[in-house]
Amino acid sequence: MPFFEYLSEGILPKAHGKAYKLNRQALRYFTEGSSLFKKGLVGEPLRCLGPSESQTALKEAHAGECGEHQGKKKLYQQLLSLGYYWPTMKKDAVEFVKTYHTCQVQANLIHSHPTTLQNMATPWPFHTWLLDLISPINPASEGYIWILVATKYFTKWVEAIPFEKATGTAIANFIWEYIICRFGIPHKIVTDNGTHFINKDVRAMTKHYRMKHLKSSLYYPQEVIAPIEIAIPTPRVVQGTKNDVDASICAERRTCDLEALEEARNQALENTRRYHLKMVGAYGKIIKERIFATGQLVLKAADYVKRGLPSPSKFVSNWEGPYVIREAHASGYYKLAKADGTVLVDPVNEKWLKHYYA
Repeated sequence: MPFFEYLSEGILPKAHGKAYKLNRQALRYFTEGSSLFKKGLVGEPLRCLGPSESQTALKEAHAGECGEHQGKKKLYQQLLSLGYYWPTMKKDAVEFVKTYHTCQVQANLIHSHPTTLQNMATPWPFHTWLLDLISPINPASEGYIWILVATKYFTKWVEAIPFEKATGTAIANFIWEYIICRFGIPHKIVTDNGTHFINKDVRAMTKHYRMKHLKSSLYYPQEVIAPIEIAIPTPRVVQGTKNDVDASICAERRTCDLEALEEARNQALENTRRYHLKMVGAYGKIIKERIFATGQLVLKAADYVKRGLPSPSKFVSNWEGPYVIREAHASGYYKLAKADGTVLVDPVNEKWLKHYYA
């Protein structure tokens, strides 16, 4: 240390400016034997530590026998109260707490949104369907414990039926009977990564009809943009559902509806665009962006947190890991791998990730 050399041997730097600065700053330092001390603001002596001693002091004060795993400010204050000092002590305290494994996995959950909204509007009706299963119903209703819901992205039309068993065959039959037969072959369907949707029956169905099967991350496969409202009354709505509706009147009014369809669609798209801009502006004010890249270390929220269940114990960690990001996708989900290279089967939404500092 230049202060120790100056105070013990009177050695000054050759540069005049550095020598003057050292001479002035040395007024707050003194030596005792082979140790260097600094005078605190109220006159208390603070022992100056080197790099190895400072790391030992940090570990002992933070997680030693009497350590409380305190935060960065409290740790810095405790080191001062113990009578230690080094030039980068506050910065080192921040980095030590930030990178300590136990503190990271026990840290509070992150409630802010990690990314901006994504527009999920579709260009025409029946283009995209979202399929989701409502969790087992307890108690069951006449033996039915599952509800399969299909939502059309464009108009938010909903088709729903109950199931006794949510098997791959039942899901494939639903797609055929309630979507393809009634509305035509969709361009793509969106599901989560549950085994109800990821199986050979659904895969064969989508391959046969050349439908794209998009998979969102587990939990929170949510939509963020309001539906496009197309207020075009059909002949069935105008005339009712009576069997004696005149076919020629239906055909004429249906033609009028189709003529006005393009104008209504353009107006709906413009309304959606304006609403989207307002939503993005409001949403952007509460974002704390978290960007992850391939190869980075991250922590993943514990399963009970993602499922919205109460904590099994007061001392159970909120976070698991660390994991390595194997694949990063622009839509906000990631494929993770363990330290031994084992890749997790299910992708994870960015909402449930945070950076891990090693």
